[in-house]
Amino acid sequence: MRINMRLFLVLIGLVLVINSAPVFAQEEGILPSIEQSSVADQNFENRLELARAMHELRPSADQVDAAIDNVALRLPANQQETFKSSMRNLLNYRTIEKISIHAMAETYTEEELKAMVEYYSKPEAQSASKKFSEYQGKVAPEIVQMIDKAIMKLKTGGDGQ
Repeated sequence: MRINMRLFLVLIGLVLVINSAPVFAQEEGILPSIEQSSVADQNFENRLELARAMHELRPSADQVDAAIDNVALRLPANQQETFKSSMRNLLNYRTIEKISIHAMAETYTEEELKAMVEYYSKPEAQSASKKFSEYQGKVAPEIVQMIDKAIMKLKTGGDGQ
């Protein structure tokens, strides 16, 4: 199956946005450098625990799967299942989760993580979270179309407006 490069780039972009970490990390070998990084902050362990709690509420695997499903919708119907299966088999979900948890702990303050955990513990937030892929499915194609038009204008000497 031949995958359109634009679709692949959209998937990668969605995964990066969702997880705030590099999705291309496939090997366990990159994790020791992340796990051994020296973080002088005393609250880092607390932030790691809160980041883990966030991933219990919003597993990165679910978010990656939603992104894959979203991109698959842009393929011909007879290629969608093969694409989804291939992408799911190629990605190392455990590695993505570890990277995402660590990135959250490094990025957010303890107070921010507490607020996130509190928010996503609410039924309304969980419901809204489940609808996010539907929202992305409506917005992402429009953004991609606008970017394609802008690139075409740039390539053809247009002013990009």
